[in-house]
Amino acid sequence: MNVKSNKIKTIIMVVAVILALTLACGWIAQTVVSKQKEPVQITAEEADGSGLLLTPLSTSAMRLAATPLAEQSGDSYVLTATITPSNAGDKGVDWSVNWNDSSAAWVSGKSVTDYITVTLPTDGALTATVTCKKAFGEKIIVTATSRENRKYYAECMCDYSKKITGFNISSYAGYEATNVILSEKTSSYTFDKPTYCFNYTNTVVAFTYSDYTVDDNFSTAYSATINSEYSGCFSGEGLTPKQTSMSLNYLWGGTYFFYAYLSVPGGMREVSFCGFTAEQANVAVTIAKQHTDIAAYNWSVTCTGKYSSYKHTIPVYFTESSLTAVVTGVSLDNSSLMY
Repeated sequence: MNVKSNKIKTIIMVVAVILALTLACGWIAQTVVSKQKEPVQITAEEADGSGLLLTPLSTSAMRLAATPLAEQSGDSYVLTATITPSNAGDKGVDWSVNWNDSSAAWVSGKSVTDYITVTLPTDGALTATVTCKKAFGEKIIVTATSRENRKYYAECMCDYSKKITGFNISSYAGYEATNVILSEKTSSYTFDKPTYCFNYTNTVVAFTYSDYTVDDNFSTAYSATINSEYSGCFSGEGLTPKQTSMSLNYLWGGTYFFYAYLSVPGGMREVSFCGFTAEQANVAVTIAKQHTDIAAYNWSVTCTGKYSSYKHTIPVYFTESSLTAVVTGVSLDNSSLMY
C-alpha cells in the first residue's frame, strides 16, 4: 500500500514540475516577445544623421515611445502612445502638432505642418508616423491626447540638429593660388597648368548651415585619394606612387602631382603626391597625357559632428597642357673659358 502511495505521490510531483516548467517557459517567451515589440525611445545622443531628434515625454496616464522607420532614412519615426490602465474602455487618442513657442521670431509666417507632419493608419490610432519635411529653427511638439479624458496627454519634443549644407573655398594663402574656387557645387576641377595650390597655414573655408534647434560642433578634415584606375595606368612601367591617399588641404596639379622641387617651409624640397624622381615623373607625364579623361585623384572635405556628418568629393583632372617634362639636368657647352 505504501509503495502504491509513493508511486502516486511521485507521479503527482512529476506532473507538478512539468506544469511549473511549462508555465515558466510560457512566461519567459511572452516576456521576450513583449520586449521585442517594445518601441525604442530615441534620444539626441542616438541621432542617426537625418537632423530630426525626438524626445518622447510621458505623463502619469500616458506614455510615448519612438522607433525609427528605416525605409525613410531617419526622416520619419513611429510614435506609439500607451494608455493606462491597460483595461481602459476607450483607448483612442487625437494627435496634434504645434510650435513650442509660437511667438518666436523664427516662427513668424511659417506653418508647422510644412516642417513636421503626423500620419495615422486609422482614426484615433495609438501609433502615428512623424515625418520631418525640412530643417526647422524652433522646437515642435507632437501631442497625443486621450479622447475619453482630455486632461491626459503625452508629448514628444521634436528638435533639428545643425547640419552643414555646403562650403566655399575662394582663397588659398600660399603658392599659385590664383582663381581657385571650390564649393559644394563643384562637381570636378581641372588643372590646365603644372602647378599646385598650397596653403602654408589654413585653408580658408566658409561653411553654410541648416536651420536648427540643437547646435553642433564639427571637426574638419581634408584628404586626397589617388584614383585606382589612374594609378593602374602607370603600374605597367613600374611606377608606384609612394601613397594612395594623404591628408591634404591643398590641390596638386599637373606635373607637380608626380614631381616638384619647390620652396616650402623648411627650404627647397622635392615634394609631390606621388613622390617620383624627376626621371620617373617624365615617364608618368608621357603616360598621363594619354589618360586626361580619367580623374587623377579625388579631393574630399569631410566634417564630422555629434549628430551628423558632411562630405563632398571633387574629382581632379589634368589637361595635356598641365603635363610638362621635368628638368633632369643642366650642362654647359664648355667647362672652362680662357681669355
